[in-house]
Amino acid sequence: MRGPAPGPRRRGRRRTGRSRHRLTAVDDGVGGVGGVGRGVGRHRAGSPPTGTVALDPRRPENSGPPTKESVVTFENLFSYSVAQFEVVLGVFTLTAAVFAACLVYSLATAKSISPRYRLTSYLTGVVMVSAFFELGLLALRWYGGFTWDGTAYVPSGDLFSNGFRYMNWSIDVPVLLTQLLIVGGITGTLFFRRWAAFVVAGLAMIWTGYVGQFDEVDGGAQFWVWGGVSTVFYLWLLVVAYQTIRDAKAKSSPGVAKMFTAVWYLFLVSWSIYPLAYLMPQIWSDPNGVVLRNLIYSSADIASKAVYGVLLAAIAQKLSAEEGYQPAIDGSSWVERPDAPHPGATPR
Repeated sequence: MRGPAPGPRRRGRRRTGRSRHRLTAVDDGVGGVGGVGRGVGRHRAGSPPTGTVALDPRRPENSGPPTKESVVTFENLFSYSVAQFEVVLGVFTLTAAVFAACLVYSLATAKSISPRYRLTSYLTGVVMVSAFFELGLLALRWYGGFTWDGTAYVPSGDLFSNGFRYMNWSIDVPVLLTQLLIVGGITGTLFFRRWAAFVVAGLAMIWTGYVGQFDEVDGGAQFWVWGGVSTVFYLWLLVVAYQTIRDAKAKSSPGVAKMFTAVWYLFLVSWSIYPLAYLMPQIWSDPNGVVLRNLIYSSADIASKAVYGVLLAAIAQKLSAEEGYQPAIDGSSWVERPDAPHPGATPR
C-alpha cells in the first residue's frame, strides 16, 4: 500500500545581490590552505579529503574549487600562523599611524613656509589623509578576512584585496609629483607641460598595473604584459622626475641642491621597489611571501609619501628662509641668525 503522495516541493527564497566569497581552509601543516596552499595536508574527521577546499554548503554556486576570479590576490590562497597574521596586521597599523603623524606635522609646520611653497605642506596633508583611509581599509579587510580555527588563521570572510592600494595611488601619485614641481620652482608653461606628463604617466602606470594584478594568481599573459606596460610608463615618469630635480638643483644654493639630490635617490629607491611587491606571487608564493610583500608595500609607502613629504617641507622651509621669510628663519634650526652667538664664541 502506497503512502501519501509527497506534497509540493518548497522552493527556497532566491538570493539576490553579490554574495560573499567564503572559503573554509583545511590545515595542511605548512601554512597553506589545503588544495590551494603548499604541502601535504592532514585529513581530519568530518573534513574534506586532503588536497581540497571545503566550500560553504549554503552557497550552491560553490560547487567546485575556487577560481582565479574568486581569489584575485594571492593573499587569499593561504592560512597563516599567529606571527604571520599579526605581522601583516601590525604593518598596516604602523603605516596608518605614520601617515596620521605626518599629517599633523605637515599642518603644524605649514606656517613656517612662505606662501610661495606652502601648498606643498597642504598637499602632503591630502596624501596622508588618503593613505590613512586606504591603510585602515586594508587592515579591516585583513582582520575580517581570516578566522582563527585553533591552529591557524584561515580564509573565512570577505576576500582581501590590494585594489584599495591602486585606487589610493590614483590620488596620491599626481599629488606627490605636483609637490615636486612646486618646491622645484617650476613655473609657467613648463609647469603645466611637466604636470600633464606626470599625471598621464602616473595614472597609466597605476591602471595598467591594476589590470595586470587580476592575473597574479595564475601568472599568465595578462599579468606580465600589463605589468610590462606599467613599467614603461614608470620609466617615462622617472625621466620627467629627473629633469625636474635637475632643473631645481641648477638654480638652488649648494645646501638645497644636496637636499634635492636626496629627494632623487629617495624617489628612485622607494618607487622602484613597488614592482618587487607586484612580482611576489611569482617569486615567493607562500605565506611568508605574503608577509614580505606587505612589508615591501608599506615600506615603500612610508618612504615615498611620508618621508618624501617631510623632506620636501624641509626644502621649502630652507628656500623660504633663504628668501628672507621670517617665520622660516625663526623656525629653521639650520639657518644661522645674525643675532645668534656662534657655538664656539665665549659669552661676554
